[in-house]
Amino acid sequence: MVLSWLAWGVLGTALWGMTLAQVDLTVAKSGWGVMGVGLAGVLVYLRRELHPGGWWGLGMAACFWGVGVWQWWSGVTRTPLRTGEAVMELGGCVVVFGVVRELVWSFRGRLWWVAAPVLGIGSLEAGLGLVQWWLQRGMGQSPMAVGSYGSRNAYAGLLEMTLPLAVCAGMWVWGRERERGVKTSLGASGLFGMGAAMLVGTVVSLSRMGFLAALSGMVATGVLAAGGRGGRRVWPAVLVVVLGVAAFVFLPTDEWIARFAGLAVTEDISADTRVQIWKETLPAIVHYGWKGCGLGGYQSCFYGFQRVAPDHVVNYAHNDYLQVLMEMGWLGFVLGVLLVGRVVWRLWWVTQRSEGEGWYLGLGCAGALAALCLHSLVDFNLYFPANAMVAAWVMGIGEGLPGVVRWELGRLGKVVG
Repeated sequence: MVLSWLAWGVLGTALWGMTLAQVDLTVAKSGWGVMGVGLAGVLVYLRRELHPGGWWGLGMAACFWGVGVWQWWSGVTRTPLRTGEAVMELGGCVVVFGVVRELVWSFRGRLWWVAAPVLGIGSLEAGLGLVQWWLQRGMGQSPMAVGSYGSRNAYAGLLEMTLPLAVCAGMWVWGRERERGVKTSLGASGLFGMGAAMLVGTVVSLSRMGFLAALSGMVATGVLAAGGRGGRRVWPAVLVVVLGVAAFVFLPTDEWIARFAGLAVTEDISADTRVQIWKETLPAIVHYGWKGCGLGGYQSCFYGFQRVAPDHVVNYAHNDYLQVLMEMGWLGFVLGVLLVGRVVWRLWWVTQRSEGEGWYLGLGCAGALAALCLHSLVDFNLYFPANAMVAAWVMGIGEGLPGVVRWELGRLGKVVG
């Protein structure tokens, strides 16, 4: 168990370091983060007791990473240096996925500890963003929160993934009726306060899709809660939906409303330009075929197909799905979709079978993935190493939870379906 705690600490430190270094995240710093998660992986796999579940999920993640390695090793990539860097970052995410999967089993009696580093960095970034907004507003500037990120959309992307986890953690603490008292009330209030700060943070980031994705993640959480076993599942669903509606009505600021109406002049990229980039990415996908142009090679390989904004460099497709499809080809894209689909299905299974701590954690992870999948339609969250690491963390929890739920149900003598 000591090695598990040590791996948890190393992994959490790497996540916090990579997130707080977003403004100046060089390849060298990203490399240190990868080394950190690699060390965590070694520490976990030195343990004798490993997760009793199958290895399909980890194998699929390794194959997804293997596509990038193959592109780099075989010379398929058109940008070998950038692909090598991207392969290193993706390998770190695969290690996070595998380590967190093991930590879920190690911490099966205290599951929320596995999600604690993600909740911590989400709360820190939310607080930092609120302070930025308040200071800018006090100085008469047009306020906008970006936290430690250089992009408001990526900043909102982090908060939208941590928000459902914070809310579900608060519901779990408050739902422990046998232990309800001052300590429980304060704990639940603190977690709900963290969730509120994350939600307000998405608003003051002025990221329209980030805010909508955050609300969509909460709605997905509520829908899954309503579909859980037992009538007691209704109150979390009602709470989540009410919070979502109230947030949409009462939280938006004047600056946010102006942006939502299309009246602000601070837009990073117009909707028409974004759509044009998508259209011009399609023939590039056809050109590079099933092999792809190489992981991380979108910017260089898009030049020959770019007609929109010819005086600007298009770094990203502003759509994670199209960019992954162009870079990794159909082979990598299908593997990625299958992996995400597997984790989503396993989280749905948890919400239908589990009744305790795992149920609340499964709800939070499902809401986080729902928000990310929606936001990825119009932005490039997964191309920010810290956000990709958080996504891998959440998916690792989703991959490991069913094994813990089966163990818990078997211990209680219940039939596992």
